[in-house]
Amino acid sequence: MSQADSYQRFLLREIDALANTYVDGKVLRDFPELQYIICQKSRQGDGHYAIYEVDEDELIVTIHHIFHTKMDVLGRLQKESASEQEE
Repeated sequence: MSQADSYQRFLLREIDALANTYVDGKVLRDFPELQYIICQKSRQGDGHYAIYEVDEDELIVTIHHIFHTKMDVLGRLQKESASEQEE
């Protein structure tokens, strides 16, 4: 098994766990409808942000994005939001 395959399985397990642990997420500044968790295999290394939204009435967790922790998450989301408003 390659390291990439192993890491992909790790991320999928973390995302699948959101079905039960979504309340542990943090609200994303400037985007109160979104929450995030940080997925890291080790505390020393980089990881990924899983950005999601919760519909508590329907009991649905929707993953919107997976970003590397070195990315400008808020900047990317603000650009995306601005382009959606232009449409």
